[in-house]
Amino acid sequence: MKRLVLMMSVAAALVAYAAPAGAACAAAADDPCLNDPAVAPVSGQVWFDYDADGRFDAGDEDARYPIGGWVFADYNRDGARQERETMVAVDGDGHYELPVDTRRMAAGETTVRVRYGPDLGSRASQFDLQCLEPAPGCQREVTVEAGLQSTDVQFPVIGTMGLRGTIWDDQDEDGRRDAGEEGADGLRVFLDDNDNGQLDEGETAAYRTNRLGTWSLPVPTRYMRGGGTLPPVVLERLPGADCTAPETCRSTGIPARTGSHHEVDFGVARPVVIFSHGYGGSRIVCPGKLMWFNPAGGPDLMNMRLGADGENLREGVDGGTSCSQNASVDGLVMDVAGADIYGGASRHFEEITWPGRHYDYVWDWRKDPTTAVAGLDDLVEKARREHGVKRVVLVGHSMGGLVMRHYIDNPAYAAKVSRAVTVGTPYWGSPKVILPLAAGIEVPWFSAMDILMTSTGLKRSARSFPGHFSLMPAFGYGSWLSVGGMNGNRPLDMDGVREYLRRIQVDPGMYTRAAAQHGRVLDHFEDNGVDYHVIVGGGVPTIGSVAINYGIIDDLSVSWVSGDKTVPQFSAAHDTPRDRLHVVCGVEHVPITADVQTTRLMDRFLIRNEPMIDIADDCPWTAREVTVYHPDQLIPMVTAAQAGTKEPKVVVRGRTYSLAEAERADLVQVIELGGAVKIVATGGSDVRVELPAGGTAVVRDLGDKGAGAERRYVGATAIALGGSGAVTGKGGKALKPATKDGKPPKTTATWRDGKLVLKAKDASKVAATFVVVGGKKRAYRKPLKLTAKQRRSATYGSVDIWGNVEKARRLKR
Repeated sequence: MKRLVLMMSVAAALVAYAAPAGAACAAAADDPCLNDPAVAPVSGQVWFDYDADGRFDAGDEDARYPIGGWVFADYNRDGARQERETMVAVDGDGHYELPVDTRRMAAGETTVRVRYGPDLGSRASQFDLQCLEPAPGCQREVTVEAGLQSTDVQFPVIGTMGLRGTIWDDQDEDGRRDAGEEGADGLRVFLDDNDNGQLDEGETAAYRTNRLGTWSLPVPTRYMRGGGTLPPVVLERLPGADCTAPETCRSTGIPARTGSHHEVDFGVARPVVIFSHGYGGSRIVCPGKLMWFNPAGGPDLMNMRLGADGENLREGVDGGTSCSQNASVDGLVMDVAGADIYGGASRHFEEITWPGRHYDYVWDWRKDPTTAVAGLDDLVEKARREHGVKRVVLVGHSMGGLVMRHYIDNPAYAAKVSRAVTVGTPYWGSPKVILPLAAGIEVPWFSAMDILMTSTGLKRSARSFPGHFSLMPAFGYGSWLSVGGMNGNRPLDMDGVREYLRRIQVDPGMYTRAAAQHGRVLDHFEDNGVDYHVIVGGGVPTIGSVAINYGIIDDLSVSWVSGDKTVPQFSAAHDTPRDRLHVVCGVEHVPITADVQTTRLMDRFLIRNEPMIDIADDCPWTAREVTVYHPDQLIPMVTAAQAGTKEPKVVVRGRTYSLAEAERADLVQVIELGGAVKIVATGGSDVRVELPAGGTAVVRDLGDKGAGAERRYVGATAIALGGSGAVTGKGGKALKPATKDGKPPKTTATWRDGKLVLKAKDASKVAATFVVVGGKKRAYRKPLKLTAKQRRSATYGSVDIWGNVEKARRLKR
């Protein structure tokens, strides 16, 4: 170990010499002769007390290195040397002999204060030499007598020591410095006095490193007092940096020894994090136009459609335009109408990574997710080139997780990834995505987007997106779709789903191709050597299966499971091993990536490879569903204003919301199809639904064990949907459930004066009667005159106040 030798210079005029006894002496004003009868010589030694024990022993054998400095007699005890206060220099071995002139001491005094100082006139510094017992403050009280010598007046001294080293960029995160791994800039080392791992005020720190990564830290003298070891030497943990050598970011056990020098190196990884958005997460533009998502005028869904080849719809083909042909992606969708989409997630990853080491992978979510794999690899290669890292960290939300899963399925690509996390990814699919295809309702995005889209535009665009079909349940999910009149009204298998799609004029080949990808890659867990983790959302009512009945009035039944409102929990979990699976509760699909539950789980894992600490294994949940039937929903009012007066209202903490407003505020979920409105609220929420007069309501309790029995009410005006579940009528009177009526009306047709007369009967009450002529449905209100041609194709039927729909009947010839 090298020694740090402290040399202290003293002015030549202050150096005294010891004359032999009896020799002639010409005394100066400051330096009387040692053989002067009035002089009391004081001698001793100043040495570096390396073991800080106050004694000169074997541990201090190197004390003969020149220590320098001076010793003086502080006759007036003011701590500073004045003229006529005797002073001598310490010699090369640390010895001194000071002639104390007793004539300059106060009358009657028998002691003199002898002081040692390293450098006359220097300013105080935390790196100055300090003295130990028996010379605290570098002063000694010495009893003197003229003509007698005082010996062995010792000054044990401690001084600074040195630390230095290199912080190097551990590009492959293996804890070993390899060729080509250069210094890491912007980091600093400190002495952690309180051992809390953080740089606190008053703790000694080095300057931040430059691009060479070298650092040095003079250690203040106070750390040598008492000997022992230094506090931990710690590398400050900054966002985006992870210690790899040592992994604890701290070096301990370094001896606190004056003059010593120690080399301490640190390896640090600064991971690159690439975030991949989900379905609907990138802006779609064509020259001069923002198509997705434009909250001002709504999205241009027709120009976003793709062709049969899965690429942009060419101009002149099926209504394609120059805009549709030249569509492209242009950045993340950060927010819509003030609601965060991916802005929060992108900013979060920017905050936790080292500057410049966060990338957003922006890709075309309309297309088959396998088509995005090459672009992801291009971005991975760019990051590796720019930062010299061997591997990157991937995070994917929703469908972005499917892209990631396809990426690491290639072993060559997987070798470029150290860690990966998917959040809310529908590995086994999401039944909710059938609704845009079948009915043009229920986007699998943020609820506020719903009201800005037309049913026709949503239906036609979704039917052309291969990316949409990749979200549909396939092999792993199990039964999820029933359609009236198919398979005996039982759930459809995959062949049945394909047949259903064909019947509603959707290309079943798109589902077949997507399902094949699920079977080959997505439906099972595989990490290919990547530390791959899965975060799923639960505790929010989520569509688990769908039953559709087509008729005079279309009807939709839904089963609810735990999930994130879009993806069922068990689908996102699929067959992930338990130690790789993590659950967050009560968070919806869109905000889940940036939610504090998720970031607390994954941030340290992403940057520092620390294990995720689970808070929950599962998410117990309760909810309540009310299905509202009202004649004005069955027979649309003439104007929107009139219709609005008959719509249910949502009241939360005294504020009244329309259904659209309540859904945008994430207070309820709303599904409207045919003549029914389904409203779902999470248990424990302060949600009350006020119902228009003249309708009926069917209430179900939902939870972990499934749905409870239906309770039917006539004349209900309010339901405590999120609270007690109490149903009240006019005047606030509690209502009792009505008798269940599951039978549809029966309608008979007769002819009178050449006109069709329809008459319906029902055990409860008929809500509306319809006739379908030439493929167009109209409400029957009075006898109807039909041509012979119209009679041949016309059908009719009725629906009652409970939504029981009569099967369409044909007119008898």
